[in-house]
Amino acid sequence: MSTPISGAGPRLAEPLGVHTGWNRRHPDIGADHERIVLRGMTVWFPTSLLEDRFDDLAGYLARVEPVVDDLIAQGFVRAADRWGEAALGRQ
Repeated sequence: MSTPISGAGPRLAEPLGVHTGWNRRHPDIGADHERIVLRGMTVWFPTSLLEDRFDDLAGYLARVEPVVDDLIAQGFVRAADRWGEAALGRQ
């Protein structure tokens, strides 16, 4: 039986950005120096950095797909879900 991981493996192995478990409060609600926990935010890496790392989508997938294959071999992802997991990198 495999464990659903919602693409965690590929996203951690070849990240496109950073996700936090908190977010800043908007000044309109007060205490803008405080954080709102459990309302995370994602900060995407600049396009220029991604282009330097991966060249293009094919380059990214060439690095992500072996990670998915490894997760299948370890039993974390079903082989039937391979393209779904790899496709997460296309979002």
